[in-house]
Amino acid sequence: MAEIEGGVPPVFALAFAAFQMGCPAGRAIEEWHLAIDDAGRFFDSFGREAAALGWYSADLFAADGLAWALKGAAVVSLTETAAILSDGRVFRRQAGAAEARKR
Repeated sequence: MAEIEGGVPPVFALAFAAFQMGCPAGRAIEEWHLAIDDAGRFFDSFGREAAALGWYSADLFAADGLAWALKGAAVVSLTETAAILSDGRVFRRQAGAAEARKR
């Protein structure tokens, strides 16, 4: 459904669906709902680009991932290593984690 109607790239679809299944322990429901909305907006604007740049689901949905970091901000620019946010913050992918996934 997310792929067909939501335009979520296939590489992220299962992880996004799992992310929406339940609020993780230690997170407020409001924070989780915002993270889901922020992730959806990210996919609308940068989903295909993120997939092409080699971003992984963990870069978005891990406990320290982009979906949690956005907090209502939008991504305005995306590179292989970072996302520039509308509020001036820079979210950097965890280099060690990305390298470990390549092995």
